Amino acid sequence: MVDTAIKTNARDQMQVVTNMHVFTRENKVGVLTLDSAADLDLLKSDDGNATRIDVELVAGTFISIGSFAEWENPHVISPGTLVHVVYINDGNNTVNYLNIDISDWSISTPVTIATHTGLQTNNRNDATITYTTSGDLIVVYSWDDGTTLTTLAWRSTNTGATWDAIDTPVGTTTNGNRRRIFAAFPAAADQADEDAGLIFYDSHNADIWAAGYDQSLDTWSLTLVRSDSAIDFGNDVRRFDTSIDKDGNVIVAVMQQLNLSTADVNVYSVDMENTPIVTTKTDAWVNPDENSAVAVTCDWDSDEIYAWLVYGTTYHATVAVKQKISTDGGTTWGSETAMSADAEDDLRLVASAKAISNLYGGFVQPVWFNDDLDDIFINQDNDTEIDIAGGGGGGGTSNVFLSSVFYPLNHVGSVS
Repeated sequence: MVDTAIKTNARDQMQVVTNMHVFTRENKVGVLTLDSAADLDLLKSDDGNATRIDVELVAGTFISIGSFAEWENPHVISPGTLVHVVYINDGNNTVNYLNIDISDWSISTPVTIATHTGLQTNNRNDATITYTTSGDLIVVYSWDDGTTLTTLAWRSTNTGATWDAIDTPVGTTTNGNRRRIFAAFPAAADQADEDAGLIFYDSHNADIWAAGYDQSLDTWSLTLVRSDSAIDFGNDVRRFDTSIDKDGNVIVAVMQQLNLSTADVNVYSVDMENTPIVTTKTDAWVNPDENSAVAVTCDWDSDEIYAWLVYGTTYHATVAVKQKISTDGGTTWGSETAMSADAEDDLRLVASAKAISNLYGGFVQPVWFNDDLDDIFINQDNDTEIDIAGGGGGGGTSNVFLSSVFYPLNHVGSVS
């Protein structure tokens, strides 16, 4: 049992810039990340990461990545094979879009969504994208010009060719070392197909919010997920992670605080109505010490939730990746097992695909970032391969992309 480095030139201190983004389908695995020059890179594999090719998608100085795969929306009957990507370029003050077709790894021509002035190069900007049930794309991002922190939102109805500004879920504020981190999702199945949802962290009060977007009214409605007014997680991106279950509920895993022995890992389920509904689940970890990152993903077939936590002996020095699984939607959690196998080291990020299903196959295969080495690792001995129902398999030789079957869908506040 050994950890395998899949990239050896990742950006230093990546946890204060952006998270890694993972997607998987059949035998294919893709990882979006930044290299040491802050270029946008894709690690692509056709054999479950036994081998891979590292491709530079766009050269530049990038400070945020967001992505959403079309098959990660459980409400879409026959999803396509595109992974939609948004990224912020610090080099030319632009927010941009491209897509990756995982069937042949082709890359679309990048499109500029917006150009701004006065970008503050302090890594406090963050972007996210989702694919709605209607096929629209919704992008939300923050822009810090050194004086104010602005949140903006855009919508595309033509696969990213053109973009129109829409209502913003949260207003402009003085920056004051403030940051917002975003994760966008499709709306619940009983909402309009064009609607969307959003989970975001606001460092001003250290709150996490859910926001529902009603396209017909061009408005967002906010629900508080959790408030930690006495706790500031700082500007790192690793404080919480999100996944989507087969009913379209967003699963949110939150570390109460970095590097605190009494900080539990709280779990929530958010029904993405136009006004989101939050349900508190059972804590995945209680009192883990020296914790530094969390990730979560859902298996639509088994209804299992996988959670990973980076913690161990010494924060930012000697920690490891641990795994827990819930088989009942977060009501109970199984025993902890090891995901990483190497000696504890300075691990600061962990990431996995948003969701996985035997309709498409793939791998429950988290990746993690070692800040001492600036390497990204996996462990294939400890990952989980999901075979396609009725034949094929995540690690097999089939390259046929199957259509989906439909999974039916079985306190409001404000922030300033």
